[in-house]
Amino acid sequence: RASYHKNNNENNHSKEHTNLPALSYHIELTGS
Repeated sequence: RASYHKNNNENNHSKEHTNLPALSYHIELTGS
């Protein structure tokens, strides 16, 4: 259970890191 939670956190973190460039691009787009 604990190891599953740790793996889930790692997956979420890598997903956030992958979405970061697209997110900042979207913010630039809507901000201007």
